[in-house]
Amino acid sequence: MHPLIPLALASQMVLGNPGVTALNDGARAIDRNDIAQGMELTQQALDSEFLLLYQTGKAHNNMCVAFFKLKLYEEALKHCDTAISISENNWIYFNNRAGVYLGLGRLDDAVADYQVAVELNPYSERLKENVRMAVRSLDLARQEGKRPGT
Repeated sequence: MHPLIPLALASQMVLGNPGVTALNDGARAIDRNDIAQGMELTQQALDSEFLLLYQTGKAHNNMCVAFFKLKLYEEALKHCDTAISISENNWIYFNNRAGVYLGLGRLDDAVADYQVAVELNPYSERLKENVRMAVRSLDLARQEGKRPGT
């Protein structure tokens, strides 16, 4: 072994990356709605020293989705914001944060994030439909005299 490679890094190279394994297992758990397990695994990934920066963004996105599913929108928003600060060109992160904004009733912000997501992924019909849905919700709120975004 090269003397400059730390033992933990060397074992990672041989045994696989435990942070990435926890990240991937956490994402799968969240997808199957095993939120507690998914959050625990994702937190293990975040606590590890083995994630690259973009993987840290993915981990925060996973936490955003988990908190969203629990309807804990303020916590979800923190993780979405962190994911976006790490990777400002990831349409998925903007799409997810837009969903959180909808949950918070911040319709103006939701529309803006959906529009950014479409700019980053202009071929997605689903994203375009998300924009239309958010704009309709915003228009309806305005017609009812509500103050969206507050």
